[in-house]
Amino acid sequence: MSATFYDRRAERQVAAAVADQHRADAAATLADVELRRVQVDSARAELLERQRAAADARKNEQRQTARAERTARWAGLRSTLGRVRAQFAAAVPVLVGAVAMGAPILIGWNGQLQTARVVLHLAGLAWVYPVALEGGAWWLAYLMHRAIAGNRPTGRLRVWMWLLALLAAGMNFWHGVTAYGPIGGAGLALSSLLGIGLWELTAGHARHAATGATARQARTTLTRWARFPLLSIAAVSIAATRGAGTDQEAAWQAGWTDRYGVGPDASRRDRRLARLIIRAQWESDREAARRGDLVIVSGVILRTLPDRRVSTPDDRTDTPVTPMNQQKLSVRGTALLERVRAAIVAGTLPETPSAKAITRQFGGRVQTAIEVREYLAGLHALTREEVA
Repeated sequence: MSATFYDRRAERQVAAAVADQHRADAAATLADVELRRVQVDSARAELLERQRAAADARKNEQRQTARAERTARWAGLRSTLGRVRAQFAAAVPVLVGAVAMGAPILIGWNGQLQTARVVLHLAGLAWVYPVALEGGAWWLAYLMHRAIAGNRPTGRLRVWMWLLALLAAGMNFWHGVTAYGPIGGAGLALSSLLGIGLWELTAGHARHAATGATARQARTTLTRWARFPLLSIAAVSIAATRGAGTDQEAAWQAGWTDRYGVGPDASRRDRRLARLIIRAQWESDREAARRGDLVIVSGVILRTLPDRRVSTPDDRTDTPVTPMNQQKLSVRGTALLERVRAAIVAGTLPETPSAKAITRQFGGRVQTAIEVREYLAGLHALTREEVA
């Protein structure tokens, strides 16, 4: 619907207002479009930022994964190099020992081979003889190594190993004497024994390492065998008699006590004096044993009760008066008396123990302990009278 104006001025004003309205609508539309463009640009920028952050995170994760893989590869390489180095370090002594022990075998091989050809006439099988001889010795050496590692006895293996080694050395000596003279024979024989000797030293070192013996203990043992061979043999015998769990130091102390009567801490003068005392006591004890003054009670050597003989006017014959005549013990008292006397000899009870001490150690009835105490008191009183 259009309005009809007859006033040109009013028409111009209305047209201007309409134009202003159109310009305002266009400006609003333009502002709306601009706002939407800014929103789209912001969303696009935010999306790009998220994509860039995700890409950076993926790259960072890939770098960390690559770094971890690289670190793991280097760690594996270092571990492998360490194992190779440790194996090489462990193999070097074995290789050196194999060369040191194998060289004498090669030197002595010819002597055994010539013995097999000339003496045994083995012809084409001659090479088997040195292989069997040396191989048997080294097989026994290997078994001895395993026995030492397992803490098992090695005496029989060592004996047979040295028998084979001495047999090989004898054949090498014969070949050396016939071919090069005595010096050559001795050289070949020693070369044959050198390998086994080196192995024996190696086995001894392994044995000390297995038992945990220190260098000081080894020197002490060697010094004892060199300085006191008889006492060392006595200590070994005592340890073998008492069992495998016997302490070596305790066996050594017992050996000194058996021989001198005193321990190794005593001075030389005391040891000499103690030996004289032991000899005198031995002679006295032998005489007492012949007279029947010594008895064995529960594995303990004890002296018999002293006798005293008195004469009465009515009876001219001597009658033995002993504490058994003065006081008769019961069966329990007799059994307890033997245990008490063994304890007195062992030093766990005094010479005149009280009834309380007897019951504390052996138990039983107090009346029986009192009976044994009175018996021992009478025995000591009789002994004092005999001495007076």
